[in-house]
Amino acid sequence: MKIKNMILTAVCICFLCLFGSVQVYAAEYYGNFQYEDNGENVSIYAYNGSDKEVTIPAYINGKAVTEINDYAFLLCNTVERIIVPSTVTTIHTNAFSGAGNLKDVVLASSDTKIEDSNKNTDKKDADENRSEEHTSE
Repeated sequence: MKIKNMILTAVCICFLCLFGSVQVYAAEYYGNFQYEDNGENVSIYAYNGSDKEVTIPAYINGKAVTEINDYAFLLCNTVERIIVPSTVTTIHTNAFSGAGNLKDVVLASSDTKIEDSNKNTDKKDADENRSEEHTSE
């Protein structure tokens, strides 16, 4: 029985050492948004609401919202319009993936960087695609 307890203790210690270094973020909520406090600013990493029009907050707890992370709007099929404040400097590649009914994203600042998931796309092709999208509305 002593050997069994010693082995069990050793296994537990190994798991603690292995997983103890993994950083886990506690979910922080602001309305329907889950966010990560990065010290000086905030990143939105999930939207859990069902509104048709969503306005990203410019500030949460006095800190500027500067990023919208990958998959933040995953499976948010009710969302049709997203308004992004000028504090947001980066929208990550797949931030709106899975938002099947999204029709419009309004950027308050032309300086907001939108990461491109298709890095091999020629800029001319991307501009032509944008023109087609805007004329189809």
